[in-house]
Amino acid sequence: MPSYCPSPNLKFRRLLRLASFSVALTSIVSLTCDRPSFASEKAFSAKQSSISVGVSVCYLTSQAVRVDFGNDKVYLVAKAPSWKVVLYNSVTKCGMEMSYARWLAHHPKWNHGKDVDWVPRERLLKVGSPVIDGRKCTDYVLAEMSPSGRLAPKAGGNKGHFIVAQVEGVAPQALHILQRTVDMPQVTDFPLRLTINGKSRPVEGMRWSMGGDSHLLSTSSIKTVAVPSSIFLYPKSFKPMAFETEILYDSKTMNSNVEQFLNAFQ
Repeated sequence: MPSYCPSPNLKFRRLLRLASFSVALTSIVSLTCDRPSFASEKAFSAKQSSISVGVSVCYLTSQAVRVDFGNDKVYLVAKAPSWKVVLYNSVTKCGMEMSYARWLAHHPKWNHGKDVDWVPRERLLKVGSPVIDGRKCTDYVLAEMSPSGRLAPKAGGNKGHFIVAQVEGVAPQALHILQRTVDMPQVTDFPLRLTINGKSRPVEGMRWSMGGDSHLLSTSSIKTVAVPSSIFLYPKSFKPMAFETEILYDSKTMNSNVEQFLNAFQ
């Protein structure tokens, strides 16, 4: 029986198919290799409610800090080495930026109709070291100078407790930026709660009810989470605005400032 011998045309077609397959395989490998990697990193995260900015979620690392206001459409971000602070509305494309030193020194103009800038200037006196949720904490009371020149708990005015927690892997700059953002005193630890004794204003619809304690800052959850590194990127460009209120509150991105404020205390 004569042996089978492919025709030259058949050989050519087979070689052409093989070459096409090789090119397609190379393209798939190239696309896979060129696809950007979505790196992630661990961050200390907390959901908080404050009288300054309402509900917020923060993410802090050794190199960066981000605070989402109400949702992830409006946020503050800062990162090493300069720790420049940028507040940005990703829907309206409005924003503002400040140096680290200027952010800590200025009074953010949040739109809640309340001036709580007296809080960062308060003197603090350590009165306890509680453990909360397994974390070592420090309990401070708002203090004043006594006639003898020593710090003592306040005898009148705004009296209260400021609780902070020790956290690891978080840059001091990240903590200070967060503390300025939520109008808290500058300390070395993470702010958990600020309670003013006997000055409560629980919200009942649109009415205030007096009595009890008032929480100027509270924390509902703390955890370590894996987040994409991209959440700490600065926005490429934005329309500069003069005040935080022009960026933070917009009908396209979140509730009105009144609703946002009320939601902070639900």
